[in-house]
Amino acid sequence: MTLVDKIKGAFKRYALAEVIGTGAAIAFYNLTYRLTENEMVSAYASSFGENIGFYGIIIIQDKIMDQPSIIKNAFKEFFWPEILDLLIIRPTAQGLGNYFGDEAGLT
Repeated sequence: MTLVDKIKGAFKRYALAEVIGTGAAIAFYNLTYRLTENEMVSAYASSFGENIGFYGIIIIQDKIMDQPSIIKNAFKEFFWPEILDLLIIRPTAQGLGNYFGDEAGLT
């Protein structure tokens, strides 16, 4: 399998999931911020929204393709990197981005 084939395969598997996940992240952030007016709580909500959107699409695609043990495969493929991303990386980046965006007058 060539590099181009691998890239095409990754795009086919993840592109829709990324788009839906990003939309869910924005929606969860905005809803939570309106309810709490807390940037860090909203950043965590956004992170969870991203996961719901992204993994929802991955699971649906796997189900349509009739892959056995969908949850087991997703767990093996994503668990540890996603825990780090969900709990530390993404909320911190979103919270800092919002803080510095406010300071710079960008929001």
